Amino acid sequence: MDPDLSQQLDDTLGCVFIGLTLALILYGFSLAQTQYYFHEYSSCDHLSTQALVAFLWLLDTARTCCGLQFLWVYLIDNHTNLSGLSQFTDAFIADAFFATLIILITQLYYINVIWRLIARQQHRLFLASIMVAATESGSRVTSSIQSLAAFVVDAYIAATLSVVLHGKRTGLTRTDSLLTKLIISAVHRGILTALLQFLQFITYIVTLHSGGTKLIWAVFYFPASKVNTNSLLAMLNVRHWLRESMVQDVELNIGRTDSGSSLSPRGSHPRTTRILLAKGASLGSQVGVIGPESQGLDDGKAHSIVDAVCRPLVQTTA
Repeated sequence: MDPDLSQQLDDTLGCVFIGLTLALILYGFSLAQTQYYFHEYSSCDHLSTQALVAFLWLLDTARTCCGLQFLWVYLIDNHTNLSGLSQFTDAFIADAFFATLIILITQLYYINVIWRLIARQQHRLFLASIMVAATESGSRVTSSIQSLAAFVVDAYIAATLSVVLHGKRTGLTRTDSLLTKLIISAVHRGILTALLQFLQFITYIVTLHSGGTKLIWAVFYFPASKVNTNSLLAMLNVRHWLRESMVQDVELNIGRTDSGSSLSPRGSHPRTTRILLAKGASLGSQVGVIGPESQGLDDGKAHSIVDAVCRPLVQTTA
């Protein structure tokens, strides 16, 4: 095979194939997460949240089908037509539309999280208006500037969530531990999504003069929106794990009182009662009865933050 032809196929078909392979792997993850969500949370989540998950799954599925149809045209219909490698089909245009819509929805989801976590109204309006303006403007421009706008918005979401969650620290161990986990999750999510958008933008600009003969940006383009979908589903599905991490064994030692009397028979060892709080229980109310008042407040605050961050379509007070 001609070395030039081989290089051209590597830079076009090869990049599209790698990008779609990564996208299909991530689509499998999103399918599993969608199934897990409806199995675990369909009975307790608001209908609007369930509709959001179902709509994202439909968009993700539609985009996957468009990507496969685009690959079919490349590999089958144009397998002897090299000029066809520089042409984008209607399926690719539809794929780009679905990708933009998915990224827009996930970014608005996190804007909603920020809105609910910020206490002061003026700060809400300022931060949310900037985010909405940046997100909407990014959905109306060319794909290269759109990638740059998505990169800025994702980085801003990660930074803002980290600052806002850090401001929720109370000095109570359990709440602060939960906030640390949420901050780490927000930073990791922001780094991954923003990095994909940035790499897509850079590779597109660098190969812009080559036209359709170099599609290196496709390696990052096809999996980008699916990372956003999986990050949102992971945020919704992490609630049980977060609550389980707050479950504690509470020991009640029944022994001698301050006056010297004993609730147990003389000479016997104090009895120990272990109480294991069940998953999803109202930790604040139960621990508050048997432990210090601050412990109950700690649990109540932690659960409020979990609901505010991981289920923002329902009104909560963090």
